[in-house]
Amino acid sequence: MGEKSFEVITDPHHFEAVKKALADAKVDTVLAEVTSVPQNTIKLEEKAAEQMLKLMEVLDEHDDVQKVHANFDISDEVMEKVAAAG
Repeated sequence: MGEKSFEVITDPHHFEAVKKALADAKVDTVLAEVTSVPQNTIKLEEKAAEQMLKLMEVLDEHDDVQKVHANFDISDEVMEKVAAAG
């Protein structure tokens, strides 16, 4: 029987209480963090997707950058084309 996983999203003000409730219920967590979640996403086509992925890579590798958040959406089909071209 395969393992099930769930994603729990809560208001940042309730984070610690939810984290404690899961621990008290002996629910194992893989990752618990406060992060930014976009309210809407922007669909990117091939050229824009390629440019955005390059920008994200540069930002991610910069020593002064700790985290990068984005709201873009790249389809699997476009992602495959970009990966094949790169």
